Amino acid sequence: MAKLSPRKVESKFMRYYIDNLVNAFNLCLDRKELGPFLKDILTDMEIRMLSKRLQIALMLYQGYDYQIITANVKVTNQTVARVSKILDYGEGGLYKMVKAIHEIDEKMRKRLEKGPKLSGQYNLAPLGAKYALELSARELLKVKRKHEVKKNVARRKDPKSK
Repeated sequence: MAKLSPRKVESKFMRYYIDNLVNAFNLCLDRKELGPFLKDILTDMEIRMLSKRLQIALMLYQGYDYQIITANVKVTNQTVARVSKILDYGEGGLYKMVKAIHEIDEKMRKRLEKGPKLSGQYNLAPLGAKYALELSARELLKVKRKHEVKKNVARRKDPKSK
């Protein structure tokens, strides 16, 4: 990741900056909006690093061991250990997202298994997998937005939380 400027920013301003970032993510309605936003605000390397960390967290949640994760995601044991520590002792945000993504993926996988079996000359399974991932992302965004709306409504009702 890029280095943070050594110049200190007051905590109240930094909180405001972080809230703006969170709000910007919430305003992205679909992948067509989120993709360009991420490319504008993050470098390619930062996007890859964040993607790898999320994949590591998903694989840890699914029970894969360190050797398989390091071989497939092409990271070091230290990186896997760091993500594992975040899952175990962090604030719970990564764990909640990983759990939600896993549940959505399982639902999509079951839907695909129930669907018609595609066989013959043309193998359409990759298209089915792409469709399932797209549905997973949409489902995750819906869950995320509902949660944010509930949070914002609660903040408005409780003046002490500001």
